[in-house]
Amino acid sequence: MKAEIIAIGTELLLGQVTNSNAAYIARELAASGIDCYFHTVVGDNPERLRQAIAIATSRADLLIFSGGLGPTKDDITKEIIADYLDVPLVDDAESQAHIRTYYERKGQPMPESNKRQSQILQGATLLPNENGMAPGSLLEHDGTYYAMVPGVPREMEAMVTNQLIPSLLQVTTDHECLESKILRFFHITESQMAKEIDDIIEKQTNPTVAIYVDGYEVTVRLSAKASSTDKARDLIHETEVAIMEQVGDYFYASGSQGMVATAVRLLEKVDQSISIAEYGLGGVVTSSFFNHLIDKSQLTTAIIEPVIDSEVDKARACSIAQQLKINSQSDMSLACVATSPDASKGGFPPKIYVGLVDENQHFSWEIDLSYRREVTAEIIQLHVANCLREALI
Repeated sequence: MKAEIIAIGTELLLGQVTNSNAAYIARELAASGIDCYFHTVVGDNPERLRQAIAIATSRADLLIFSGGLGPTKDDITKEIIADYLDVPLVDDAESQAHIRTYYERKGQPMPESNKRQSQILQGATLLPNENGMAPGSLLEHDGTYYAMVPGVPREMEAMVTNQLIPSLLQVTTDHECLESKILRFFHITESQMAKEIDDIIEKQTNPTVAIYVDGYEVTVRLSAKASSTDKARDLIHETEVAIMEQVGDYFYASGSQGMVATAVRLLEKVDQSISIAEYGLGGVVTSSFFNHLIDKSQLTTAIIEPVIDSEVDKARACSIAQQLKINSQSDMSLACVATSPDASKGGFPPKIYVGLVDENQHFSWEIDLSYRREVTAEIIQLHVANCLREALI
């Protein structure tokens, strides 16, 4: 089954509202093994909606419409689909009773416009609205399925998960399992990654291989379909091994957690306290670690100071970390010492020296950001977190 998601609303085209509904529906489809090849956004315009329906019907056998099911005149979704398919709208007693009950509880009569809202396409399966008034529906017509869900996210999410997806799984013959895995890499650019694994991408069929940039990190998503979860995971594993043979030196983790979260989870795993000193960074490192720590008491001391006037290097950073560890009596200490800020780099320094000291070892790094057109707090956080991660693995 090939799906297309059509979101209706001029506010989406104007950028006044983010189309988060499409993302949610797409995730639910993917988790159910239903392919989604197209996302469409169309305004509250009858003719353009008809055109969108015609195009989608020509290339998909499941059309999911989000939005335009309200009681006002600009809520046109049902009427246009009914007209396009030449299928009449009919009153749905269950939906109308649901809406009427809502108004009775408020001590108000139900407006005539809500009677229109309670209609569904003749022959459609009702998708009850658990969190609102607008009913959804699912209709099969000439081999194509047409699903309508509300545009209000809270209403849409419950309806898609609890009503639509189970209904689709009853009618689709595609009961394959879809599995995905995200591989995360650091110190490699998107273009470098594409070059290194170009042969794998060129040969991809199942699993598919896609490169993304998540913030400032490069990720590779592997997605496979098979008759069982185990078989899908085996397919992913084979491709993952091939990728690691070529770019494994840049790999640091798999899954949804980024670099800072990965480093902090390692720190929590070894169950050691840490103290941090920052010179010339304004607390961007300390705040990122603190925000990710589950047990905030693991961060025993935080020192945030201006740029040091004298020359700094890796040895100086280690010396500061050593003294900090003695003073704070923490299990390990981290010192981040920046050079003078560069206005062209957004006020952040082009170089940072990092020293880390624990009970047995000293580590030091030079983070050179002078090659970047801009330096942001997030970039600094990622690089320092990577230093911590390297020390803990």
